[in-house]
Amino acid sequence: MKLLFLGVFLYDYDILQEDIIELGFFEKNNYLIILNLETQLKSNTPIKKWINLYNSKRLIDVLKTLNVVAVNVAKNHNMDWGKSGLEGLLSDLKSNNILLW
Repeated sequence: MKLLFLGVFLYDYDILQEDIIELGFFEKNNYLIILNLETQLKSNTPIKKWINLYNSKRLIDVLKTLNVVAVNVAKNHNMDWGKSGLEGLLSDLKSNNILLW
């Protein structure tokens, strides 16, 4: 099994896109993935900025489909949706055995 490190990742679709599913089939047989998450989950408390990025609630499904074993969450959009968005993301990662890197 090989490690594959990926750069900035943001997934804002509410469905699993077909290309993600196809890529996941290939990666599950070949790679363990570590990637950088650009932002957190959307919450009810956006911070006033020019743009507030967020990952879809399907993010965990996408990460599992892609065989992601660890993520880096130290990015500039990490607090776009306040403390509750970040805490929700960290909780979801932990409960799905995706490590913080």
